[in-house]
Amino acid sequence: LLIVCDLVRMVLYGLVPLVWLFGPQIWLLYVVLPLCEAVGMLFAVGYVTVVRGLVGTERLTEANGRLNATAAAAGVLGPLCAGLVAAWSGPAAAVGVDAASFGVSAACLAFVRLRGRPGKSTERSGLWRDLRTGIDFLRGHPVLRALTALLFVFSFLTLGLNDLVIYHLKHDLGHDDRTVGTVMAVGALGAITGALLVARVRRRLGFGPTWTGSVAVCGLAFAGLGWAREVPVVAALSAAFLACAGMAGTCSMSLRQEATPEHLLGRVTSAFWTLQYAAAPIGAAVLTWAAEEQGTTPVALVAGAAC
Repeated sequence: LLIVCDLVRMVLYGLVPLVWLFGPQIWLLYVVLPLCEAVGMLFAVGYVTVVRGLVGTERLTEANGRLNATAAAAGVLGPLCAGLVAAWSGPAAAVGVDAASFGVSAACLAFVRLRGRPGKSTERSGLWRDLRTGIDFLRGHPVLRALTALLFVFSFLTLGLNDLVIYHLKHDLGHDDRTVGTVMAVGALGAITGALLVARVRRRLGFGPTWTGSVAVCGLAFAGLGWAREVPVVAALSAAFLACAGMAGTCSMSLRQEATPEHLLGRVTSAFWTLQYAAAPIGAAVLTWAAEEQGTTPVALVAGAAC
């Protein structure tokens, strides 16, 4: 499944530079990008499901932390490399390089071996049946039920954080895109740090204190962003937020993998993410609209207090 997802994205992204040889075709982006995002989400659910088959339950938090750390590092290096390639040979060529990278990923995945292959499920399946099965499991597990509800609100409040930081830096403080890029890079370094520390912190404090403490620090950092008037302070608060958000996310992902039976893990992950992010795009729109109408300081304070 993971290999097929990579190959599909390689073909879809590869269409962009091929078609653009005959001139820019903006309509193609509106077709390719949603399809690739959908396939990317299928890949994400698949790789979360497969991690337990690679490392076992005793090292899940450490493994997820490393995965999230490399993802955060790619978030710093990827845009940098894309900008260099686009400046050298054009944006269409940069998309072509991106397409080729999925081919490399598919080739690497061919060498991955699981500890054991679970048998195919004999249960009847279907989109809504699978989603309902995942929701029923979440509803029956007291901790996952609480996490789902809390993360629904947390995602609603925080998905627009990047937009708010950009707006604050450019509109309120009058800085340019280079400053925005620097702040984002520092924030990504915070995400890497949190991902690498989460396994050690969870072993020492336990799941509850680690998750609750991380979300509390996220709230404090978010509330402080609206008050910050110096770029280093904005960067430090962004890094603190992303570090703690990464720790909380890795903890909740690991707990879900530990608590869910193997044959349900894909459906439970799908249901969890569907519920968690259902209202997040609306929250991002509301957050940025409110910042434009009322200013970033009161909006960040309210959102941070809610976190």
